[in-house]
Amino acid sequence: ADTKIAVEFTNITINTSYQLIKGVVETSYNPQAPNISDVEDLSGGNNNQNNNQNNTPILNFPITNVDAIQVNISQGTINITAPNGQITSVPLTPNQPTTLITDNQGNGYEVNNTTGEVKPVNTISEVVTAEEQAKAEFKFEYKGVEFLHKDKLATMLHGKELKIEIKKKNEQIKINTGKAKIKLEDKELNLINESGKFFVTIKADATTLKKEKSKLVVLDSIGKTEMAILNIVTYTAPVVKFSKPDNYAGEFLFDDGFERHTTLKSNAYYKSIVVGKKKEIYYAPVIGLNKGDIATIKVDSNDFNDIARKDPDFKLVFKPSIKNKIKMNKQLELEVSADDLKTLNLILIEALEYINTSETRMLDPILIEVFVKETNENVGIIEYYCSEPIKKQIHLIYTKFKDDKTYPAPFTNFELQNFLNKSSHNQLFIEYVVQSENFEVNEERMIFVNGKNSTNDFFYGLKREKFPKVEKDSEVPEYDYKKDYYFVTDIEKAKTTNEDGSAGSYLGGAHWIGSNGGIHLKTKSPIGETQIELAAHEFGHWIGLPHTFEEKDNYGNVIKKTLPFITIHNSQGESKFNFMDYQVNRKTWFKIQLLNNERTSN
Repeated sequence: ADTKIAVEFTNITINTSYQLIKGVVETSYNPQAPNISDVEDLSGGNNNQNNNQNNTPILNFPITNVDAIQVNISQGTINITAPNGQITSVPLTPNQPTTLITDNQGNGYEVNNTTGEVKPVNTISEVVTAEEQAKAEFKFEYKGVEFLHKDKLATMLHGKELKIEIKKKNEQIKINTGKAKIKLEDKELNLINESGKFFVTIKADATTLKKEKSKLVVLDSIGKTEMAILNIVTYTAPVVKFSKPDNYAGEFLFDDGFERHTTLKSNAYYKSIVVGKKKEIYYAPVIGLNKGDIATIKVDSNDFNDIARKDPDFKLVFKPSIKNKIKMNKQLELEVSADDLKTLNLILIEALEYINTSETRMLDPILIEVFVKETNENVGIIEYYCSEPIKKQIHLIYTKFKDDKTYPAPFTNFELQNFLNKSSHNQLFIEYVVQSENFEVNEERMIFVNGKNSTNDFFYGLKREKFPKVEKDSEVPEYDYKKDYYFVTDIEKAKTTNEDGSAGSYLGGAHWIGSNGGIHLKTKSPIGETQIELAAHEFGHWIGLPHTFEEKDNYGNVIKKTLPFITIHNSQGESKFNFMDYQVNRKTWFKIQLLNNERTSN
């Protein structure tokens, strides 16, 4: 038996042969639903089923991705996220294996009511049978791409002319193309004859294409019989965002601090552009690479609309503002189609040449901008730095006491040099040479430690032992911005005590901000920070960087940071990864730290 499908319609006109001559009949097609063969099933006559069970929710926005549909089986609801972020909830169809959802572009999605699986399906209005396709007399061509009856041609509203050719399906069709009537919705268009080829031009703007989907219809010479339809669908260019890879370990600088800290969400700290329908501010993440390095960056185009794949004009161009300094996926300029963008999850950025030399105090960026090729619209941006590293020296003073048997060894000078040059200060374009010496204090440990309650006490005590001729607050002559000295000890001193009398938190290392001289104490990190991370933090102080969190003096007053630095967050640990925070696994820096550290070189 022939399959019959339930439909709903109003305001239609049919002829004596029961053919539709006016109006539109649309319904949803579910290929897994049982065939309907009884008239009573269509009318609801004598059966007791709920007449609403076959109704299909039709949304007033496009569904740009299957991931926008989230199913909650236990609550019996489907939550659909619109492109603007608004969530619409619809119920699962009761007593049915599936629920069908249709968006305002005619895209259908089938939800399995048991498993919650979502898959795209065609709606009946877009299913073109072989018989219907055979009856269509014409096809369309745009930019070398052919479109058949009821196909979709996608375009952005870029204000340019779409020149669409109207073609016979084959030359054996005995019909005069030049006499066809062409309509865009209800407006008749001029058919242009160019040496026997026929075209219409349509301006891709909001005045001409007023709806998200407009029908270009080819009619017979008297304007009654539809001979072919092309659906012209408009869409907005996707915004391309960038983030660090999941396995990021500090090999290069990556800063998107504006994502977590409102204090940094400003043009004063990051470059920005305006993107999307809602004209939102897009802040540029910052990356820094040393010459020859390659960074893997995650690419996010989650608002990508699949319909863009029906746009022959769609191309995105990744373009640096200065040529021949970088490569992206092994190309100096990267161009991607809609199909390419759909699968583009990562981009490799290779540093070919320095932007700045080591003598440059102020670093200059390159902008890696993402443009829509057809419109020159900017939909993504990265701020990129690459400088020849400045060179500095660190002199470690491994310190033991008279009654100690061995010198402390939390790290060797080579281990520290390797970490600074490959996983921390390399991001600031600083290269260190780390040397060391052993130094024995002519005093027993207990005697030296007794009465000292702060890291500063220990530092000044060792400074007096090592440099007895230098005044307490004076600089050690052979050290400066280019060369630092750092006592490495295994002194362990609790600064707080628990209620049971056991040690609470421990004193950590210390270093004066912007001047030489520091100390490393043996400390315990509750989150697993390594001793070498703690040392990298202290050398951040040496090059002039303060803590990122709020600090108070002994009277409870907030200490104001010296400009250009600011208090970025209130509590320790909020930065997640920054070297100048506490209670974090340190991996990177903020742009404000990159541009404002002491760049005096050896």
